Amino acid sequence: MEKIHSEIRLIVDRLKKVLGVSRDDEVAKALGMSPQSLNGYKDRKKIPYEKILEFCEKEDVSLDHVILGKGQVQNLDQSKQIVDLNKRINELEGAIALAKELLKGNK
Repeated sequence: MEKIHSEIRLIVDRLKKVLGVSRDDEVAKALGMSPQSLNGYKDRKKIPYEKILEFCEKEDVSLDHVILGKGQVQNLDQSKQIVDLNKRINELEGAIALAKELLKGNK
């Protein structure tokens, strides 16, 4: 059972790194649970797999990394920023093309 307890601690520590936080209550919030609920899992030596799975799917984080400590973490913030920047670039390119068309029409 001690192995399960240390596994929970490792998972929470990995989640802290993924989230860029330092406290367990911040991890609990990210998992959509109260700090007391997370402590309850730790006390019962259980891992909240469903909450962790939901978090990883929602935030596009590697489940292998969080649970097993294997593989790379897909950095949500950077991935989201890249998607947002690409979307903005496409919007700007469209606006530039429209402006060029309008300028051609005024000549």
